[in-house]
Amino acid sequence: MRTLLSWEINLNALADEYLRLSYHGLRAKDNTFNAGLVTDFAPDLEKVAIFMKATYHETYLTYNKL
Repeated sequence: MRTLLSWEINLNALADEYLRLSYHGLRAKDNTFNAGLVTDFAPDLEKVAIFMKATYHETYLTYNKL
């Protein structure tokens, strides 16, 4: 049985989160690394819908990893 999963994603928030995760990942590897993070996100960017088809087993594994 396949299930269609969907999410609405704020691309600004997603980009910001990955930027910060990348920065902290580099800091964890090398504590001498330092950088200033400057962003200029589009304030009027609409949310986008993400769709994923998954079987019950794939969905179960995905949710249990979170």
